[in-house]
Amino acid sequence: MGPAETRLALESFLKDLVEKSGVPGIAVALSVDGQRVDAAYGRVDVDRPDAMTVHARFQIGCLGKLLSALVVLELCSRKELQLDDRVSACIHELPESLAHLTVRHLLSHTGGYRGLNLASPEAAYACTWPRFLQHLRANPPLFGAGEVFSYEHSAAVLLGEVVRRKTARSLEDLVRTWIFEPLEIEAVRPGANAGSLPSLSSHHARHADAGAYVSVRNVPYCDFWAPSLPNLALSTAELVSIASLCSGSRRSGISANALRLAGSHAIRLPAAIGETGKEVLPSYYGHGVAEYANGLWGHNGSSRGQTCAIRFHAQRRFCMAVALNAWEPRIRDLLIDRIAASFGFAASTPAEKLPHHDLDDAVGEYIGPDQTQAKVSRSGEGFKVEFTSRQQSFQVEVDAVAGQMRARASIPHLSFGFFGNGRGADRGLMFGLVALKKVAGAPEVRSNHH
Repeated sequence: MGPAETRLALESFLKDLVEKSGVPGIAVALSVDGQRVDAAYGRVDVDRPDAMTVHARFQIGCLGKLLSALVVLELCSRKELQLDDRVSACIHELPESLAHLTVRHLLSHTGGYRGLNLASPEAAYACTWPRFLQHLRANPPLFGAGEVFSYEHSAAVLLGEVVRRKTARSLEDLVRTWIFEPLEIEAVRPGANAGSLPSLSSHHARHADAGAYVSVRNVPYCDFWAPSLPNLALSTAELVSIASLCSGSRRSGISANALRLAGSHAIRLPAAIGETGKEVLPSYYGHGVAEYANGLWGHNGSSRGQTCAIRFHAQRRFCMAVALNAWEPRIRDLLIDRIAASFGFAASTPAEKLPHHDLDDAVGEYIGPDQTQAKVSRSGEGFKVEFTSRQQSFQVEVDAVAGQMRARASIPHLSFGFFGNGRGADRGLMFGLVALKKVAGAPEVRSNHH
């Protein structure tokens, strides 16, 4: 199928998906064997008639972590950094408990330390370097460095500080010089330089009572989080250029060796189960980029009322970028799977069951990032997981059937799984991409964000 036929098929699919799901708008960009295809459908904002276009821009959210990781890996390729450099060699004020933390651990989200909780307004919008250090000193690590995957937003912040102290340059400056300029990306900072550039897509959330999407105001995180969650908006055309860079088919300031390091497996994620609409999680995480069950690599990005993603396969010269102006991981993942399937990739959704675990061993209390706790108790032939995080709380009911476990979650996108063997200290559970550690009794959680 040529580019013209691919575009027609893609436009038909997007039209059907928007009309059935109610999502305001979707944009997609593909690069297949070097040929570009773009499509969009819907509206930029439910309160305006402006049509969604392939030039609309979306908040990149966690894709900022991928950009930061590529810069760090390029510095490693140039011998200005090493993957196994200890972070404390640059950041002397880190607590002794993080003495073994390395650049590799931060890139692969295996640092083991107890991070901040962005559900806290103080952490999200008022965090500073001194407050972060106070938090690290007050809360000992949960896991040994390099042992457990747990997605941690502050890892990129620590990497940014390492880069600044080693090179006297900011990650933002190096991303612009090594990635944006070679790819001719003119990144938009919403609220700053957006006036004369193509339209920003609005943010939307589903109104439970109305049963429809409404516009919501997105408040960017404070500058402390810039290496991890930058206030930047890009189009899917620009995002697919980044995917092409990652696959090695676009030239930039990022070398082939840095890309090889990015895609090398660092850790396998535990198996996870959830409702039908659960978010698709990676199988492996490398040094800044993840591999999914269908063999595609990539990364997701989200903000309050949007979500986007890139996927790529270097050997098959396939690259994809998708973006929705509503935070709907289920629809984003469906979109990715359907497009990937049309190019011969298998579904990325993992099995719906987990192997049998010792239920008595699972019972207990667990702690995670700042103000995050869970309690597992027996319930019939299975068990119940009660999860609390700041003002949020929800639960998962897990049935044990024929040696397998099935889950019913109160939040549709939630995934759940166990990790660790036996009754050791590293027994834990996963909620989505976040790891919680089993403890004898849940201690009082200390926080410096009040």
